[in-house]
Amino acid sequence: MKDFLSPPLKEYRKYHKIKFPNGEFKNTELTYGTYGIKSMENKILSAKSLETFRKSISKLFKKKAFIFIPVFPDIPVTKKPLEVRMGKGKGNVAYWAAKVGEGQIISEINFYGKINHEFAKSALLECGKKLPLKFKILSLKI
Repeated sequence: MKDFLSPPLKEYRKYHKIKFPNGEFKNTELTYGTYGIKSMENKILSAKSLETFRKSISKLFKKKAFIFIPVFPDIPVTKKPLEVRMGKGKGNVAYWAAKVGEGQIISEINFYGKINHEFAKSALLECGKKLPLKFKILSLKI
């Protein structure tokens, strides 16, 4: 069964363990939207958590805004079944994940019409609670 947020066929099905570099991550400033959510810690986000976040944002803003999520889960995470002895190779792919670094933008929102600043901030705060990491809400001065 193929998930909605899983990439097309990749060259290698299984990867090494996910490690975070010491350097800076790309995509740390707002480019497409006026409001955004920025990560404040290094974390691995599963496709399931990203999908619940996307659904909550799209349900809240409906067709009032353009929602851009630059984070995509393209790293397979493997897991062996319970009560299996050591050895016999690597486990099967359990889920897909995305690597999110400190200071990286998780989502950007651009509104089509005029919108209340307080409503946008409170809505993003409510949707950000679906993510398993610390975050910060950004806004451009217009």
